[in-house]
Amino acid sequence: MAQHRAPPPMTFSGKGDKTETYTLWKQRMNIYSSTTGKTGEKLVPYILEALDDDGLKIFNTFDLTQDKRKNPDAIFQKFEERLKISKPNFRAARLGLHFYYQRKDETLDEFYTRCKENSAHCEINADEEKERILEQIITDFQKWLLSQKADITIDAILETGRQYETTLLNIQRYPCQE
Repeated sequence: MAQHRAPPPMTFSGKGDKTETYTLWKQRMNIYSSTTGKTGEKLVPYILEALDDDGLKIFNTFDLTQDKRKNPDAIFQKFEERLKISKPNFRAARLGLHFYYQRKDETLDEFYTRCKENSAHCEINADEEKERILEQIITDFQKWLLSQKADITIDAILETGRQYETTLLNIQRYPCQE
């Protein structure tokens, strides 16, 4: 039987926005639950074990009945209230995606991943998502992309972008000597 590691602790100590950290931690807890079969009341000890000291102190302040203390969803809801996590505003997410640009230290694949992560909150269908991300990628490959046929795929663009980045890396590694 396979061993399943419990997710690493959720870190509540320190400053800064904990939304992304919490969201990923909760996702890991849900994956752990589905792979181990630990659900409901059986999952609660693992949730509590995966909190740092500050997280456990926060949990201890929750006004939960004994039944709710045995319910992972009730516990997650209280943490989300505490962290002020709400459903993302799809219009804000769309606007944010519109203003994305590839950072100088970011590969095309990293940029694509960042766009895909944001587009998950945009409430758009798969075709529109591809088109919006394509529009963001056009910024760096503008001349080449604008010369392509309208039916070019995101996969073709990513492949060309990877080749372009590889070429730039090779030029940096092996500069021409004069």
